Amino acid sequence: MNNQIIILIGNVGSGKSEIARRLSKRGFKHIQIDDFFPKVERVNKKIPWYDDQEYIHKAYLLLFSEVKKQLKFGNSIVIDTTGVSIEWKWLNKRLNKIPKSNIIRIFLKVPIKVLKRRISQRNKKNIQIKTKINFVDYITKRRKIVKPKYDYIVDGNQSKKKVFLDTLKIIQSYNYSN
Repeated sequence: MNNQIIILIGNVGSGKSEIARRLSKRGFKHIQIDDFFPKVERVNKKIPWYDDQEYIHKAYLLLFSEVKKQLKFGNSIVIDTTGVSIEWKWLNKRLNKIPKSNIIRIFLKVPIKVLKRRISQRNKKNIQIKTKINFVDYITKRRKIVKPKYDYIVDGNQSKKKVFLDTLKIIQSYNYSN
């Protein structure tokens, strides 16, 4: 089906990008906010990037522009995001206004202990492990503030294959008349 928008919401290490990569092999265009940050210049470097609302907003403007472009070409897309910024709420409202698009929001739920273990295992030689683990805590706190909307929850504390198959089942069985 064309003009599907699959939004994968979850913490760092929850498996969003892995599912998005697998969906891209099935014809979905993978779009992630991380691809747009390098295209935006940071003005206020005195605060952490994730607290720089102007910087984040500009990146989301670029992401939204890319989403509209891909939908105009008739592509289905998968967006992976933590879904915890105020800008995410802004983007979500705009996505809902796109005519003839079908949006499915899926939250990948993974316990914090598991997320931190995954990050540590994945980045054994990376000195930024502590930063990423701290970011898990930051995202968890922000989720309680922003309260991102989602249609489905997938248990992300399973094998990669099982998480993907559960997600695919949701996508294939979604009632687009909702």
